[in-house]
Amino acid sequence: MKSAIVVILFAVVVLVFFHDVLLGDRVLITSNPARVEPWSHYAEGDDLSGKDYRTDAFYTYLPRQVELTRSVREGRVPLWNPYVFCGMPFYADPQSRVLYPISLLLVLADPQKAMGYDVAIHFLIAMAGMYLFLRIVRTGTPGAMAGALLYGFSSFFFLRMGHPTFVATASYIPFLFYAYEKARSSERTGTVLLIVFLVMGYLSGFPQVLFFGVMALMVHAARDVIEDVLSGRPDRGLRVLRVVAVSGVLSAAVAAVHLIPFVEFMRNCVGLGFDFEVLKSRHIWEPVFMLRSLYPDFFGNPVLGTNWLPLVKQGIHHYNTGFMVYCGAGSIVLLVTALPLARTSRVVRSLLIILALAVGLAVSAPFLRAAARVLPLLTFSQIDRIAAVACFGLAALSGVAFSRIVSGEYVRHRKYFRAAGIPLLIAVLAAGVGFHIAGDGIISDLVEKAQTMEAAKWLRPGSTSLGQWVGGGEDEWFAYEKGLVTRGMVLFSLAWLFVFLLTMAGRIGGKARWVIGLLFFLCLAADVMNSAGTYYVSQPSRLIAETDGIAFLRRAQGENGMWRSASLTPYRGALPVNTGQIFGIYFVGGRATIVPEAFADLVAAYTPAGRSGGGIPAVRDAQDIACARFKTSDEIIPGTQYRIVHDSDMIVYENTSALSKGFCVPAERARRVAAEDGEIVMVKQYMEDAGGGPCGSVSIVSYEPEAVEMEVSAVSDCFLVFQDTYYPGWEADVDGERTTVYRTDMGFRAVAVGRGEHEVAMRFRPGGLGIGLMITCAGIALSVIYGIKAKTRRQA
Repeated sequence: MKSAIVVILFAVVVLVFFHDVLLGDRVLITSNPARVEPWSHYAEGDDLSGKDYRTDAFYTYLPRQVELTRSVREGRVPLWNPYVFCGMPFYADPQSRVLYPISLLLVLADPQKAMGYDVAIHFLIAMAGMYLFLRIVRTGTPGAMAGALLYGFSSFFFLRMGHPTFVATASYIPFLFYAYEKARSSERTGTVLLIVFLVMGYLSGFPQVLFFGVMALMVHAARDVIEDVLSGRPDRGLRVLRVVAVSGVLSAAVAAVHLIPFVEFMRNCVGLGFDFEVLKSRHIWEPVFMLRSLYPDFFGNPVLGTNWLPLVKQGIHHYNTGFMVYCGAGSIVLLVTALPLARTSRVVRSLLIILALAVGLAVSAPFLRAAARVLPLLTFSQIDRIAAVACFGLAALSGVAFSRIVSGEYVRHRKYFRAAGIPLLIAVLAAGVGFHIAGDGIISDLVEKAQTMEAAKWLRPGSTSLGQWVGGGEDEWFAYEKGLVTRGMVLFSLAWLFVFLLTMAGRIGGKARWVIGLLFFLCLAADVMNSAGTYYVSQPSRLIAETDGIAFLRRAQGENGMWRSASLTPYRGALPVNTGQIFGIYFVGGRATIVPEAFADLVAAYTPAGRSGGGIPAVRDAQDIACARFKTSDEIIPGTQYRIVHDSDMIVYENTSALSKGFCVPAERARRVAAEDGEIVMVKQYMEDAGGGPCGSVSIVSYEPEAVEMEVSAVSDCFLVFQDTYYPGWEADVDGERTTVYRTDMGFRAVAVGRGEHEVAMRFRPGGLGIGLMITCAGIALSVIYGIKAKTRRQA
């Protein structure tokens, strides 16, 4: 009953914080569409001046949500996405979250509103999970509530409100630890819960964050096993190993229906991981950046346009705030308070180790290199995402310490707090005073450095304040930074004072102690919620509407997928990256974490420098052969070979020489060779073959994401080249007979057809899906059997 009331209180907090997107007319799309074409053509002054942060919310997450909603409402499983990269898997991409129960529930809502519902729900889930974890490890209710609020509104969550999958997956980390602790008292219940939360964490969309969470849990379990063995209780250690092994195997089996297609996806894509030198130079953060643990706006705030991190560390994205572990300034004081508790608490020992490992991996290149040799998946993506684990550890430690000092149990450690806390307070105050004295020179040096840099590399729209300061307002910059430092000092000092008073338990009555504790709790909550509020960006509802240019493109492309569009100005062009799919417009290019290898090969083939010189410009060069008949732009480009066919909110050019989606190449002009992996491919020259005259005509009868039907009239034996991405799982029938689908050297699909009239059908049936479904059914059955058997053993 108590837990239910607490969760209701958390729900009220979430409702208040997200009120404008949950109850109002705004949507949680952190990037501002009014600043890009074609919507800027219709935007008003207030829209243009709106906040802008983390463009992925608009460029990739909303399109995914739209596509999932559209397909589920049509009653089909969205296996393939034809709108970006000349087509790519949709179901197999974890960030599409096709099987995630909450995502499926949200298809009932408008996709734009669903973005806010998604994040708000997972803020609540994160807090509920942390509360349950802290309670099961015997933390008092005040401490459990404090730890839950600090985690739910920690920097990992408020920095990534524009990345719903990050937030969703991180929300399950506390549940993993809760289920594990539950298994220590009830192996059956705990193991089943761990299976459920592992599966939910995976389906929620961001495997890397789940990987970090699982590694943290493994550290916790390993510490338990070692202590059990050393204390002469190897049987308990064996039970821990059994719980971890059984839950790991069965959860992988239950998730196999998606996990196997995802593994196939990774095997057939590029863009996985980083070269270690790149990771070290761009994604390892020096220890000085941990100043953000005292106050998150040290080094600026990208939402407010004050971010000057690129002046310190070049080569980062303008809104990448780096490795930030902020659970309120008071959490640092509580962390110091928690240190002596490690003597008596196994959980505190584990949390300290987890926090230290997470910070070490993020700020120490040698440490990361050594760890990556053992666990290569650490370099799968940006290492700063391990901040989810660090925030979990810091928030949990804060909750444990808060509970102990409020209850009066900490009184025997008050000498330690004075010995460690007073020097820490003096150091923080001295650093703040030192900045007030020497900060003017620091700011001047930064301004001088900024003026010698290429502004385009680090000043972006939204960095207006920083731009003004660099242009001559360094006094304002210094005043702003002094204000931030002062605020951080005040918050830290106030938290230190609260802890100091609470450690005087012998001299302060119980009622006074609880009043001070309540004030401290409110201070902690207000701090993290205020910090989260500075990174909170919402937009007016229905801001992303169909425009004249969008309507023109939809009419011009038709409904049979015969033509694609592309951008002549890819970095700032109309309909940026994936947003075309919101309106059913097919585009060459797009944005995704990993890209189909066949499409990457197409780009590389048109880039003289090879794949390393690829990217958006290379995609533009390849558009002539990707049935890109229409080119969009936000400005007139003189001297272009294209003809303007629409000029209003966006400029649309027509490329009259574009090849159709499907065309025939005479068989005698194509030669087949064996690729390095033994696959048969077809080598040809598209433009020369087309210029030499086609050997037949192709008519698209039906074009759906997972199924295409065509009518071919061939005057001789030929190859039908269909300009959608080649990917394993695509099958083809010619006149009802199964035939081979060839991968052309440009990365498209082709089938051989003979002379005469033919009906050709292509269908996407990924082989791993059927196998995964069978394994999932077996995994669910085994999980049920395990639960029943374990229960029977316990009752016996």
